Amino acid sequence: MNIQEAVDAQRFHQQWLPDITYLEQGFSADIVKGLEGMGHHIEFGERIQARASRTGAMVNASWWNRSRERVWALATSARAEERWDSKQVLAHTLVHRL
Repeated sequence: MNIQEAVDAQRFHQQWLPDITYLEQGFSADIVKGLEGMGHHIEFGERIQARASRTGAMVNASWWNRSRERVWALATSARAEERWDSKQVLAHTLVHRL
């Protein structure tokens, strides 16, 4: 899986109260069964970001070399409601890098 595939993958949201694990469609039956076996209460939905916060949860990622001097890859969510262009992701990454 590359960095863009990871950002585009289905999402989950879990919180303590209510004690529900929300999964987007597309998780394998083995994962669902495993989570249920550990006591998770599962609910399915089309989109997770609306549950994560009032304004949504944007997913962006950057992959740096070890010296943190060069960005190897950038990825931003392909979901229309979350889309940033690569310049916005790079600017955000440079401002927030550790």
